[in-house]
Amino acid sequence: MSMILLVPANTIAYLPGGDQAADHLINGVAFPGINPATALTDPITAVYKVNNDYNNISPRFGFAYNPHFGFFHDGKTVIHGGFGVYFDGDFSNIVVNSAQSSPNAVAQTLTSTAQDGLANSNTLISGITPALSPLSSVLSVVNNLVNPYTYQFNFGLERELPYNLKLTTNYVGSRGVKLFSNRMYNYFTPSNGTAATTRINPNRGAISARGNFATSEYNSLQAELSRSFVHGLTFRAAYTYSKDLDNASEIFATFASPATYPADLSASGIRQDWGNSAWDHRNNVTVSYVWSPKGYNADNRFTNAVLGAFTRHWTISGVERFQSGPYSTLNINGYDTNGDGTTTNDRPVVSNPIAPINTAAIDTTFLPTAAATGVAANPGVQGTYYSLNVYNAAATPTQPAHTKQLVDPASVHFIIQRGQNFLSQEVSRNSFLQPGYQQHDLAIEKGFGLSYAHFERGQLTLRAEANDVGNHNNVAPLGVNVALFGASSQLNPVVSRTVSSRSLVLWATLKF
Repeated sequence: MSMILLVPANTIAYLPGGDQAADHLINGVAFPGINPATALTDPITAVYKVNNDYNNISPRFGFAYNPHFGFFHDGKTVIHGGFGVYFDGDFSNIVVNSAQSSPNAVAQTLTSTAQDGLANSNTLISGITPALSPLSSVLSVVNNLVNPYTYQFNFGLERELPYNLKLTTNYVGSRGVKLFSNRMYNYFTPSNGTAATTRINPNRGAISARGNFATSEYNSLQAELSRSFVHGLTFRAAYTYSKDLDNASEIFATFASPATYPADLSASGIRQDWGNSAWDHRNNVTVSYVWSPKGYNADNRFTNAVLGAFTRHWTISGVERFQSGPYSTLNINGYDTNGDGTTTNDRPVVSNPIAPINTAAIDTTFLPTAAATGVAANPGVQGTYYSLNVYNAAATPTQPAHTKQLVDPASVHFIIQRGQNFLSQEVSRNSFLQPGYQQHDLAIEKGFGLSYAHFERGQLTLRAEANDVGNHNNVAPLGVNVALFGASSQLNPVVSRTVSSRSLVLWATLKF
């Protein structure tokens, strides 16, 4: 049995100087962070340095055991496992985004109501006097920011099988702690109607911060069957079934969602967002192989040369990959259903789960109230719903664009609702499974001996490689903005097809 224990120290980016021997990188800006406990009451010019993080100790432990008793008496089995703590570092966007936002970056605006705007506007820039306002939007970090870290662990078994085969099975998991995510502090007070509300502190503008608010959890079962290179053949077939859960996958918007904040902006709102990660691919299959057939020989020199040219020194190899799709959030980007001032984080409500998934309706209060050409005036009675499939449909000779058609909300799959009281009924984050992915790569190689060219030894090798040999057009993540259902851009695999990516590479090598 063998084991190893390592305790490396984590490397963190610090600036020299400061009150201590080393200082957090972000403390190099004038206003490094905010105090989350007092963010709503502090003046915009409050200075809070980010605490330094000195306790990032990363122990690792691993073992491998080759038992020789009972079923394992033949010594062909190895049991192995490991555990480690791994820290992430800060990245430049955290510092750069804070430096580019108030109160570190102060700006001013010149406004004109004239039809043609301000004349010679470039010459006016030097005359603008920057002025910091308490209502300026703040994007910062919390002053107790630390390095995120993960616990990673695995346990597995390897078994030598007949016919030069080896079977490996593993459990692999991780737990992410104090991961970076965003939180909004001074949002608008949510409501159930259309009346305007004020921010929680009306004397301050938007206050947003990056902090260690998120967690993640990954669990997987992995199996691999491999064959040593014997008699011209080797292969490896691997399958992973996994589940990756978190409550924030990234601090920036991804393909999975336009939102960077939870649907519920309150301090505890991130709990509602626990679910499938944007990086969750449940099934992964990879098969790789190399085959070099022995070929045929003959006693006759000419026949042997012909057989060598056509049957010997061939190598065929390839990689087959199949992956289930990621998860995305069914969103209603562009609409603020509860008046909290954010139009990217709200989601629809499932009205009739057995209705077609591409059907939706919207509360009348979200639509224009005035009549337009071919469009009836909106009565504006909250709780009345119009069909989005009709409203977003392309214009036809008999139906103009943005036609409003009343619909029973029980007849559609989703509704875009009005009111904070619907918040707990919204669809879960990352609950829509996107299409999967596959790729097929192939390479063919042929070697030619050089004895006929009077070389004592040597070989000319010709090789052709084809990546994505089948020229398969995978489907990129589908459009899942429920507010646009009825338009051809949503839930449409035709418009989401990726451009074919087949590439061919031909090369030759000469060895002598």
